[in-house]
Amino acid sequence: MHVFFDSEFTQLSTRAKLISVGFVTQDGREFYGELHEGWSLDDCSDFVHREVIPHLGSVRTMSLLELRSCLKEWLESLADSVEILTDSPEWDWPWISFIFPEERDWPCNLASQPVRYFIDEVALQKEKRFRQFRAHHALDDARLMYRVWRRVDWK
Repeated sequence: MHVFFDSEFTQLSTRAKLISVGFVTQDGREFYGELHEGWSLDDCSDFVHREVIPHLGSVRTMSLLELRSCLKEWLESLADSVEILTDSPEWDWPWISFIFPEERDWPCNLASQPVRYFIDEVALQKEKRFRQFRAHHALDDARLMYRVWRRVDWK
């Protein structure tokens, strides 16, 4: 099972803190989590204040422990083998290890390395032209990757 993944975090640096994660499976199932702890507005870059923070406001935010538990349960319910696809493994994948820091936390069916998802730029431009998703929102960015992968109708 391929799972498209995106994350939002406070800044592009080694001091970054996780804000949210979004996942969409190859058959369209979704998981979204926003953290209500571990980061603050003071941690955020100007870009994040401008482009990410306005899109937050999940009905239910969660602690890191809740995210770990819910995401592990969700991933393990998907298939015998799950691979994470991301267009930015150098920035997104470390958050998977952050969420599941210990071997005992790691979902039993989750591959230990991500798959780099190279987005078809022509398809992406078509999709962006018609999309109604929020840019720089973890779930909507994962949805976009899924839609480009599926080559859905652009109308």
